Amino acid sequence: VQHGRVNLPLSSIDFIRPANLELNQYGKMWGTHLKEAKNVIPNRTITTPAIYERLISGVNFKVISIKGVEVVSCAVAVKAGEGVGGDTSTENQYLLLYSKIAPNQLVISLRTRDSKLTEAVTTDLKNVFTNK
Repeated sequence: VQHGRVNLPLSSIDFIRPANLELNQYGKMWGTHLKEAKNVIPNRTITTPAIYERLISGVNFKVISIKGVEVVSCAVAVKAGEGVGGDTSTENQYLLLYSKIAPNQLVISLRTRDSKLTEAVTTDLKNVFTNK
């Protein structure tokens, strides 16, 4: 029996799931998840929190809070052998995302405890937001 290889195009987003956190838990974790990436992404189609919520939910982030044009959401990285970004710990890796919808742009700040994870997910989120 011969086994073939299959190449699948996967991104870091394929390895995250919505996290079940409350806003106060998110706030406490923000101070301990110090690997941060901030980005301003040009975007003309994400004009309301409702549009943003549909998009971010589609990439496995759970929206925790919406206040005006500010959206707080989170996810957790799923472990499958070596973790996303090269992390080898066994504890869950939470992804804390703060977003602000501004005219013709989206401002995002993503925090985790692993710089490679932050970098990988930020790159994939920028691709998602740029293409919408």
